[in-house]
Amino acid sequence: MRGSYELLPTEDGANKDAQPRHSRVTITVALLLVILFLETAALMMMAVTILRNRSSTQLYSPVQHIVAKEIIEVYPRGLGHDRPPFQGPSSPEIDDAWASLYQFGISRIPKSEAALLPNKTSGIPGDPGYYIVELDVFHQLHCLNTIRKALHPAYYPEWDITKVSYAKTHISHCVEWLRRSITCHSDVSVNVWQWDSRHNESFVYTDVPHVCKDFSAIQQWGRQNSLVGKFNYTIHVPDDLP
Repeated sequence: MRGSYELLPTEDGANKDAQPRHSRVTITVALLLVILFLETAALMMMAVTILRNRSSTQLYSPVQHIVAKEIIEVYPRGLGHDRPPFQGPSSPEIDDAWASLYQFGISRIPKSEAALLPNKTSGIPGDPGYYIVELDVFHQLHCLNTIRKALHPAYYPEWDITKVSYAKTHISHCVEWLRRSITCHSDVSVNVWQWDSRHNESFVYTDVPHVCKDFSAIQQWGRQNSLVGKFNYTIHVPDDLP
């Protein structure tokens, strides 16, 4: 009885079978590389679009390198014993606490920075090459402090809106300015309601995390760049800003 066997593939036949497999692998790799390239290009275009949109709405500020850093804060409620030093009966201590927030708010910046502002500002008389500015956060704090004083006319008679016409006009301005500032910045941190088993009802909790600018760093900048002396409003410095 003859033994049966299968012919072994010749070397040429093996190469013929391997070539299609090799071609398929090459095509697959090429397609994957094309897909990867297209996805990378799409992501780069998206990133460029986002950066353009951001830059189109970003106005220059001399502290923009500082406010780029954000911190997480939980506010004290300001109720009961949970009160910061800015609350309480009017007193010299309360006044000092408020003044410490913004008393250095009028600043001087060099011409190189003033030229980048979206609006021109005045040069400082007697201080060549420097220009006067104020970060609006300090203006807002001034307004809030003024409203606080108007709530205590017996202690601050100069801010009695029922007797001093200037006080009424100024307070009205401050209320509107703070309204616009609050809606402009629109803090979207989320307050929550939680069940209180002691009272058998839900209470709103506002002591939640907020994403904040580093106000301490902004204050430090304000102190370092504070205007020295008083600004003379009656002297005109010729405009040399581009």
